[in-house]
Amino acid sequence: MPEGWAELTIGLGRWREAAWGELTEKCLESMRQGEEAEILLPGCPAPLARLALDSFTPGRDSWELAAAEKEALASQERAMGTELFRAGDPRGAARCYGRALRMLLTLPPPRTPGQTVLYANLAACQLLLGQPGLATQSCDRVLEREPGHLKALYRRGVAQAALGNLEKATADLKKVLAADPQNRAAQEQLGRVVTEGKKQDAGLARGLRKMFC
Repeated sequence: MPEGWAELTIGLGRWREAAWGELTEKCLESMRQGEEAEILLPGCPAPLARLALDSFTPGRDSWELAAAEKEALASQERAMGTELFRAGDPRGAARCYGRALRMLLTLPPPRTPGQTVLYANLAACQLLLGQPGLATQSCDRVLEREPGHLKALYRRGVAQAALGNLEKATADLKKVLAADPQNRAAQEQLGRVVTEGKKQDAGLARGLRKMFC
């Protein structure tokens, strides 16, 4: 954590995705001007950080922002999320994409195209984080808007396979290959799904034979 005085904007900025960022933000939100605080972690004898709130300027709530301002903030979050994803931080990226979506969801209809991209990106993060159920839901949001979105179909197929829903996984992956027969990732994933399906069928057959022995 940086030493000395720093100007931080609650709800905005790359600093929130640092190891100390989320704890610091939550702490500052509960402090009054002039207060000091320490961030303590279980099992650590020394404080992670010491904070002092010298001064603050109240910001505006999301409902006070114009549509263009919300779209600009969402764009910043999306760019930050993509940067974090490429740097190997899917958890931080997911937080950024989530904040961008929450900002865009406050806009009046019609839906913005950016929501589709954000849900697709969020699904990629959720897969890497071992959250196939959430990834499926994010892909569903994309496919409600664009039924032929290949990345969402592929990611939902991967998520369904992880959940053990092999028939649904097969259906999604076949849709990807119907539109893009040379899609190597979909070919390989479908191969794994077919292999797993055969294993399950063989196991079921063995179980049925034992029932009649």
